[in-house]
Amino acid sequence: MGGLVSIQNSAVLASNLPSTVNFPANHFAPGGSATNGSCRTVSYPLLANNAFWQNSAYYIGVGALSAQYQQNIVSLYNAFTTTLAPNQPQAGATTAHGAGFTITGGTGACMPATYWDIGVRGDTGPGAHTNAGAIQLAPINSILTNASENGLGSNNLPGSNPNFASQYCDGARTPPELAASGFAVPPGISDATVPNPIFNLTPVATVDEGNNWINLRWGPLSLLNPVSGATLGNYSITAGSPAIDKANDTFSPSTDFFGTHRPQGSEPDIGAVEFIEGNAADMDVSPQSIAFGSVTINTTSPSQFVTVTNTGSATLTGISTTFTGSAAFTRGSGTQNCGTTLAVGATCRIYVTFHPTAAGTVNATMTINSNDTSPDAAADKVVSLSGTGVKLTVTPGSLAFVSIGGGFSAAQTVTLGNVGPGAIGLNAPTITNVINGVTFNILSNNCPASLNPGANCQIRVRFSAPTPFTVGTGSLNVSDNEPATVTVGLTGIRLF
Repeated sequence: MGGLVSIQNSAVLASNLPSTVNFPANHFAPGGSATNGSCRTVSYPLLANNAFWQNSAYYIGVGALSAQYQQNIVSLYNAFTTTLAPNQPQAGATTAHGAGFTITGGTGACMPATYWDIGVRGDTGPGAHTNAGAIQLAPINSILTNASENGLGSNNLPGSNPNFASQYCDGARTPPELAASGFAVPPGISDATVPNPIFNLTPVATVDEGNNWINLRWGPLSLLNPVSGATLGNYSITAGSPAIDKANDTFSPSTDFFGTHRPQGSEPDIGAVEFIEGNAADMDVSPQSIAFGSVTINTTSPSQFVTVTNTGSATLTGISTTFTGSAAFTRGSGTQNCGTTLAVGATCRIYVTFHPTAAGTVNATMTINSNDTSPDAAADKVVSLSGTGVKLTVTPGSLAFVSIGGGFSAAQTVTLGNVGPGAIGLNAPTITNVINGVTFNILSNNCPASLNPGANCQIRVRFSAPTPFTVGTGSLNVSDNEPATVTVGLTGIRLF
């Protein structure tokens, strides 16, 4: 596939950027800053799910003297060696398609060469980050020819041949199979100059090629071999390709180059073309952790849920849950609750409740079982669960205030209780997370420093806002020495 070079931003663009620029995720070097990061200096693309493979790197040079033409021959060299590039002239070689050129393979044949897939302008070779700032790109879930080009990326497959159906390589413009002549004069000679001077690449301050006559043509100019009709470039992957099911589905489009639905297997494939294989289910779960916070012991929390999505190409079956680590977490119920099967592209919910029987923090996991056998199935199906059992009770769980004018609203009461066993020490209540410039004020608090089992106490709260039609929120927090914290949501509005 094609290589990629990232270019530094022009002086004009750099001078017109604001003093602070925040770049989106994956568009600055990993480990760097999203604010005024590497993207301020260089174009920093998201490189995900790409197949960078065997991008030949050449340079033009002056070859040996040809006995046939008594001229130095224009030659292509591998960029990082002094070896002639494939299908290029050697002194005294027999020609197949034009003066001075030797073909060792057929039209479009891919011969051994030096490869360079990605980089930033100023680099001197694969993995040689010598550009200004030594910026490295970060390919992810991609195939690369050289391991040195991983850069700051992850989950790449360096050196893994993607098994394309047919690669396309530069070669003779005139098919060597036709044994046809190409040029009337040897490469590197001006047919208007007599006698012909010995050819050399000499820098000259003139237009065109600096007055260096280079008769050089690339080919083939067709995707088919003009003699055999064979396809020269087919970048569909074939069976056994390491690219199959290895793409990151977060960045994968829903269809491939030909409009085929992705994925055809358990995960999308690396590259532009999806390999059509047997259908497979793929389960994605979000979020993969649920935190219940503080819940009074011997009571059941409100349900929380995770969303299950079938991103595969076959029905998800055998959906069930297994809890490990604590019996305090159990399957709950609610709308869109998952059954045992889920169609392709569909979503459902799995609800969970927390019922602590003792004070303290509880951690557990919920495993969602199914017929998903994709590479990320083991990680996708596990959900982390956490919660804290507390002795404190709080009634009600939220307060809503209305005020008129610039004064305080009527006070509302929150009742705290201790379900036991044993007394608990109470800390002074606090109000946090207040927004929109409003005020929530604790008018009174008769709670003792130590609250006995079965006892209760009251905290009275009121609200004010500086301007009419202002809505604000906040939180009332009460903590004990277990330690645990209960929170009451606060909402207020000033009408006039």
